[in-house]
Amino acid sequence: MDSADTATGDSTICTHFLYGNCRFGKNCTKQHVCGFYYRKGECTKGEECKFPHVKGPERPERPERPER
Repeated sequence: MDSADTATGDSTICTHFLYGNCRFGKNCTKQHVCGFYYRKGECTKGEECKFPHVKGPERPERPERPER
């Protein structure tokens, strides 16, 4: 497992996506969840949010930026 990823149950959350840095988009093999809810425990979009709401740890580790 990449050190920048967080295991949650049976799936792995893409922490790059949480911070807007996932370069794989829809082809990413990890789960893309609502970054606001994951980091802060709330989302202003509520039920209209298109991403799953998964509560993360108090302070998730910020991944290194991918090389361009």
